[in-house]
Amino acid sequence: MRAPLTAGVFLGLIAGCADHKQIARIPAPDGSVEAVVVEGNGGATTSFWYDVYIVQPGADYSSGPDVAYTYGSLKHDREFGVDVSWKTPTDLDVAYQSAMKTSLNYSVTTVAGKQITVALRSECPESSASAVPSSRGTQADGS
Repeated sequence: MRAPLTAGVFLGLIAGCADHKQIARIPAPDGSVEAVVVEGNGGATTSFWYDVYIVQPGADYSSGPDVAYTYGSLKHDREFGVDVSWKTPTDLDVAYQSAMKTSLNYSVTTVAGKQITVALRSECPESSASAVPSSRGTQADGS
């Protein structure tokens, strides 16, 4: 009985060490919902990960569905992160240049009574202007 308790405490401590930070809110063109990008990092031995949520305006990101996830994703010339943009009030695009792991958790979801379609693409153009700021610098400088 002691071993499972010790393992549970250890796993709880590791999970509690992860850093999560909201780095961007991108409102839909009609203002009815927002895409929220959350950056996470488990420490020096892990890469950054990005979760994209869709929520009602001003709501906490945890109140909406986590529609897309990337781990170790880069955009624009080795800059960490994802590009998130609304193509229409109901079509959300999440793009990256490269990633170690990705997951489209919901290709279609409903938030605030509105059906939203989500696309996750590895086609992040080098020259596009990102609505999501990079909080971690580039892969080359490690900042």
